[in-house]
Amino acid sequence: MEDNADWGHWFSVNAFAAAGMTGLARALADAGADDAGHYAQEAAAYTADLRDAVLRASRLAPVIRLRDNTYIPYLPTRPYQRIRLFGPIRVAYDSRSRHNGLPP
Repeated sequence: MEDNADWGHWFSVNAFAAAGMTGLARALADAGADDAGHYAQEAAAYTADLRDAVLRASRLAPVIRLRDNTYIPYLPTRPYQRIRLFGPIRVAYDSRSRHNGLPP
């Protein structure tokens, strides 16, 4: 997504990669390439795996409270993420990670 030190298995980056693989498979099929079917299968499998990971992460993440005190489901930006990481929460999370020797 950007050139920074915060790495992870981002759903958005993987979604673009899956879309690119799907587009490649279509282009190969349009060109009559013999291996177009292989790439189409791989792109479909990648997309299905990504969808499963997003749904699993959403099911495991806690709901979040909005300012009006209502709660909504939370969709993390990457697998295994359980909290919203932005603003003061992000700063505190990064600070804890660095002090505990964990990757940010």
